Amino acid sequence: MATTDVVEDWFPLEDLAKSLGTNHNHPNPLLLNDWLTIGDNLADNVLNSYPNASPPDDIVGDLLANGPTSEAAKLFWDSVNQVPEWVDHELLELGQLTFWRHAPAIQIILLFGTLAGGFSNPRINRVLIRTGYLANPTKIYRRLLETAQMVNEVMLPGSLKPGSSGWESILRVRFLHSAVRLRQARATANKSKSSKLLSHELAINQTDQIGTILGFQCTVITGLTYFGIHLTVKEREAYTHLWRLVGYYMGVDDECNPCNQGFETSTAILRDYLRLYFRPDDDGSRLSNGVLKAVSERPPSNIPIEYSAAMSRVLISKKLADALKIPQTSFGWTLLARFSFFSIRLFNAYAYLPGRGDRYVQARRERFPMMLKREIGRTMFSLKVAAENQGDDETVCVELVQSKRSAAVYFGGGVVWIVRGMFVRWVDSVVSLFYSVKKST
Repeated sequence: MATTDVVEDWFPLEDLAKSLGTNHNHPNPLLLNDWLTIGDNLADNVLNSYPNASPPDDIVGDLLANGPTSEAAKLFWDSVNQVPEWVDHELLELGQLTFWRHAPAIQIILLFGTLAGGFSNPRINRVLIRTGYLANPTKIYRRLLETAQMVNEVMLPGSLKPGSSGWESILRVRFLHSAVRLRQARATANKSKSSKLLSHELAINQTDQIGTILGFQCTVITGLTYFGIHLTVKEREAYTHLWRLVGYYMGVDDECNPCNQGFETSTAILRDYLRLYFRPDDDGSRLSNGVLKAVSERPPSNIPIEYSAAMSRVLISKKLADALKIPQTSFGWTLLARFSFFSIRLFNAYAYLPGRGDRYVQARRERFPMMLKREIGRTMFSLKVAAENQGDDETVCVELVQSKRSAAVYFGGGVVWIVRGMFVRWVDSVVSLFYSVKKST
């Protein structure tokens, strides 16, 4: 177990609470360990009623085309086709707008902060390794794009209504989780050598889902403060409300949904989640470095691995990054990362301007999903079983960084890359700005 002192050493939780105006000692209403053995019976029962299906596509497609054909499917279909009575549509719209206002910053937080740092949970790592998360950089990169596509679809206006694209994507992910859970349970029951789980563990249980929702919600709101961006109280409550509904459709029991009592309570749940489950290990190191390697040196931006490592080290703290063996980088790369944060903050301010800000946001709404669809099409979230040989991405990542640490790179090339990095990070904002102005004329 990660002790309180260790977690406080990794993250300045008290300072973050002060900057957010929240209570660092706010009580956590959840007993997180109580939810470790609970899965998602509604989805699991549906999956068992489709013995020959290849989830999630066959099941979701069949339900959409033909409706439920079993009692289990009817119970599930009824639950996801009704909007909970607690939903506030005005808050949902503001939550979605908040995302698009800060989309570049949020994407950086999710990739270099939430994901890279989130591999500190050994239990979740065992599931990810079994399902092939480290198969190779190309597959990792595609999975990241698939996740980004789901998030983008969820954030489009009206996309959380039953039958919409965002709602459909959530259900596909839900059945993917169910398939992983059932396969892992069978492998564990059969004492399969390929199962990485311990005998008492349930894959993707409710506690794991709590951590996932917090990763998309709470760490984003707190992560924005690293950019100098402080959401208003209404914005962060709206963003929290949005992820409560996503969690509901994802199969999170509303009794343990970390967003059901507002943002401040979610920070308390995240605080205790970190204390209970964050224990960086070798698997976590391989996963974190594998992700950084997968997103680096790729066209068209060809972002260097040093830049990726620096971004992660700034967002998750140097000490947690060291525990995950994310390679250290020179001061120049750290400066570039922080300057990127500053430049993104400046451009995001434009999204709040009356009139033009709305067009700026709309340009992002249109371009981001279009770019992802062009890259990977419409993803159906397929499930693959991993091969045993996962590679050693930690070593590769460290070697890639160290191989470029000459004095010339530190003093000369570093400056060149800072200028290039400025350009790369500003391209999205400039294009969005141009696109919004063009549409208004």
